[in-house]
Amino acid sequence: MSRYVLYVHPTCWSSYRVVKHLISTDLLSNEVRVVSLDHPPDDAIKHGVLSVPLLASEGEALATDPLKPELVAALLRGGDTRPYVPRNVEEAYERLVKTVLASSYMLSVLLVHEDLGVIARTGFLRLAARTGLGGVREGELLNEVVSRGDELLSKIRVKGPKALAYGFVRELYWVSGPNIEDALASVNASLIGAWLLAKVSVGRAGIPLPQNLGRVREVSRKVTSVLLSESKQVIDYVVKEQETILRDEEYLNAIKSCARTPRNAGAK
Repeated sequence: MSRYVLYVHPTCWSSYRVVKHLISTDLLSNEVRVVSLDHPPDDAIKHGVLSVPLLASEGEALATDPLKPELVAALLRGGDTRPYVPRNVEEAYERLVKTVLASSYMLSVLLVHEDLGVIARTGFLRLAARTGLGGVREGELLNEVVSRGDELLSKIRVKGPKALAYGFVRELYWVSGPNIEDALASVNASLIGAWLLAKVSVGRAGIPLPQNLGRVREVSRKVTSVLLSESKQVIDYVVKEQETILRDEEYLNAIKSCARTPRNAGAK
């Protein structure tokens, strides 16, 4: 049985970088089982995988995006992982900000609901602190978030809309392909709002009441503003990224060879 489980999505750039590094260093072995989440989300729901790539071991989630390929390689080799683990609460706090911004799901939830408790209830604090790798204790980071909650939400409000704009264009690219510019030209704040509600919900769960949709409209306007002012930059970045991934046969073949269902190796 594999010691580690690496959850990925084929179109995720961070997943791509990690898997390519494992291929190039001949570390894609029995020590790590790669699980591709391009199928119905039962695996992700069962094992609590809310962001990819995510590395788990013996039922414990260890680290998620931003996930350096070198960290995964160091674990597989039994090497030194300390350079990739927060040394103190401040470093863990900064990693938490990056971890939220890297997850379109968690970022959307926080922007819509502004409930920081969700990052504790879903294990994001532990992942950011990398407690399972010898990082900061989860409780220490929680105390920091409680004391700096307004600051954290402010950072997310400022940086979040641009991150979501890139996420939206990625998904638009998947369904429109080479017609991405024409498709983006017809986008407006109402469509972004509908997309945002879809991002934060599991069925009806997570959708605010109609009278509480003010933040959805506000975030939608900000994302639309980014798309209007930076559309060429965003499109060029996303197209280059996705074409690199989708034209890499070595990588895609490695993903295709991965089994779907993990064996007793999920994230708590």
